[in-house]
Amino acid sequence: MIQPPDTLITYHIKDASVFWHICDDSINIYDTGSEDGICIHGVDADAVFQMMRNVMCSQQPCFKELSNKPYQLEQAKDMRNALTAYIESQEPEEVN
Repeated sequence: MIQPPDTLITYHIKDASVFWHICDDSINIYDTGSEDGICIHGVDADAVFQMMRNVMCSQQPCFKELSNKPYQLEQAKDMRNALTAYIESQEPEEVN
């Protein structure tokens, strides 16, 4: 089970947007309507991958919370294609 951290800092950012930056292993959260933002360093690709898995595959996945905007279906297809390509690159080829 996940243990709570010794220190917890909580922020609320209205209309938050988020991205992961590979060059410095950081999660960047910012308000699209202002200059407000948070940058958290030390979040490597493995941690981001685990977070994405948890968001989509937990007991309460994110899908029911989506706003179902038209572009989100295309984003889901992009994710599916990227995961398929990754899985195929990692699985051993079948020999006939």
